[in-house]
Amino acid sequence: MKKKLAVNGKVVKKNGQCVRIRPKYTKKFTHELPAGKKIIRMGGAQIIDRFWSHLRGFMKFRQVKVGSAQTSVRTRSAQWDYWRRDQDLWVETGKRLKRLAKR
Repeated sequence: MKKKLAVNGKVVKKNGQCVRIRPKYTKKFTHELPAGKKIIRMGGAQIIDRFWSHLRGFMKFRQVKVGSAQTSVRTRSAQWDYWRRDQDLWVETGKRLKRLAKR
């Protein structure tokens, strides 16, 4: 699932004058899942670089083999922690458990 993002800025004419359009580094992408549900995610170099930095710090003292189930679980845990980095994780865990209990 690859989406492209134009990074370089351009020069265009507006009202007879040349105007430089600032480059865009991030963008919201809409993905449609096989079940028909749509999800919206941020994409772009800065978002990915910031997450990789977070993941390296998260996995720093944990030694696991590449491709193991443990690596996948810890990567998912790092993702969840990154997505909710500005919120109280205990409250977010409670909300998640409530949603799962309703099913």
